[in-house]
Amino acid sequence: EPGAASQVSERGLTIKFTTFDGLEVTRRMELDETAPILRVTTAVRNPKSSAVETAMRHHFEADLGDLATTRVSFTARDGTVVDKDMAAIIAGQREGEHYRDQETPAGAWSFTGSKGLRLTQRFPDADVDFTWLYAYPTTLGELEIETWTHRRVLQPGESLTLAAEYEIAPENW
Repeated sequence: EPGAASQVSERGLTIKFTTFDGLEVTRRMELDETAPILRVTTAVRNPKSSAVETAMRHHFEADLGDLATTRVSFTARDGTVVDKDMAAIIAGQREGEHYRDQETPAGAWSFTGSKGLRLTQRFPDADVDFTWLYAYPTTLGELEIETWTHRRVLQPGESLTLAAEYEIAPENW
């Protein structure tokens, strides 16, 4: 959906738009003053006169180098430590892998690849229902990273917000 930028500065901007089904979206993106961190906060508001059920996601595409050897690591809500390459995600094609319920990363996950960078996404654990990784088509060399909110009924005038920060730094930083 087309949008308009406002509150534009050297470190950030706000984008506002209306979805095709009439919900108002405001997304603020801002670079940290001292650390290699991008903060993104997205809010969806129901301006309608009736309730609507909705969820939203943050979607990020990362090129960290050779896709097959790119790794994801996190501690799941149940305490399980996950550290694996993209073999299963690539094999799953467009479905990739979903991490649901207690298998969901507990507020953060990191990705490393052959370019020597570590991308860490942090998010409020209670706001995230599930996460999803996929890489299709693999010829693009991009890992698709998604965090999804819980589905929620928004009454007229109510909003749903999802925040995240993305830190990109050298792998051994």
